Amino acid sequence: MPRLHILTNAADKQITRPLYEQAFDDPKAFVDYYYAEKCRDNVMIVLRDAEGKVLSMLHLNPYTLSVCGKEVPSYYVVAVATDAANRRKGYMAKVLAAADDYMRKAHIPFCFLLPVDEAIYRDFGYETICDFVTRDDKRAALSYEDIKKGYDVYCVRDALYLKRMEAEDDLAKEGDSEVLPENPVMMAHIVDRAACARLLSEPRDASEKALLAKLKSLRCYFREEV
Repeated sequence: MPRLHILTNAADKQITRPLYEQAFDDPKAFVDYYYAEKCRDNVMIVLRDAEGKVLSMLHLNPYTLSVCGKEVPSYYVVAVATDAANRRKGYMAKVLAAADDYMRKAHIPFCFLLPVDEAIYRDFGYETICDFVTRDDKRAALSYEDIKKGYDVYCVRDALYLKRMEAEDDLAKEGDSEVLPENPVMMAHIVDRAACARLLSEPRDASEKALLAKLKSLRCYFREEV
């Protein structure tokens, strides 16, 4: 029977790299960077068989968001993948549910995700809230001050964020950036409904649908999160 594991140690996380490389077409230079840098502080939810093989996984990459002037912790859900020989067994649902449990215990108001296929994630409570700002979009050149003035929801650019953004821009210049879907969008998922309602100044009993609609009504800016 496959078992769920939560990986927080950088060395342990290396066991997921074969599945990452099977599932995604990112250049080796980007994957090297991702596992050396971004996996230092992220959390991985993995489903492993009795022999230790990773059957399914997702990564929770931490970010601080500014939401209507309030700073809150959140996670970017990335690298959602299931081994090709083990699909259609409900494994993805298990890791998504485990991720919800993990984030709910930390009172995360909502998480976000860039889907390959939006329809897949709607079944798990995700809704599209905005488009994703790619490097060739004129909005990518906005200064942080302009972002803070013009948007309600954005990632706080602390020293670590800026360091990684610069490294990823350098990779992009060499043609080694991650592979994005066509017309990428950002989806959000309500994790802790009460915490999200407080954050958005909505009634405590507001539904997830109402909270997602409120998020969609806000001016959101997401760029560089990988």
